[in-house]
Amino acid sequence: MLPFGRHILLGHSEACNESNAGDKLAGINKVRARAGLAALGTMSQSALRDAIIHERMQEFVFEQVMYPELRRKSKPGGQPDYLGDRIKHYITKYNVGRTLKARDYVLPLPLKELQGNPNVTQNPEWQ
Repeated sequence: MLPFGRHILLGHSEACNESNAGDKLAGINKVRARAGLAALGTMSQSALRDAIIHERMQEFVFEQVMYPELRRKSKPGGQPDYLGDRIKHYITKYNVGRTLKARDYVLPLPLKELQGNPNVTQNPEWQ
């Protein structure tokens, strides 16, 4: 087992990649080494960003963390739009009768929070 959690190692690589500071490959390569995969070499910032997202998808496939993770890294119409790409993939693959919506990117505020404070309003996508 790794001395640090996979989330922490991948988060470290992501932080180093986005800030252009530190060893951006150290964390992801430790996770890959544990899985018996070859280490990643030098790549562009956007290519490493994609590699980190892909690694997270492989590492946490059954751990119910990818939807929030992809939502964190995406915005409607943004580039790259990891969440939109995944949702469109499943809509097409499983012939689901729906379209991608802006509300797929945000959660509704709980009713308890809305009722508890008159200054809080629901996210516009959920009104």
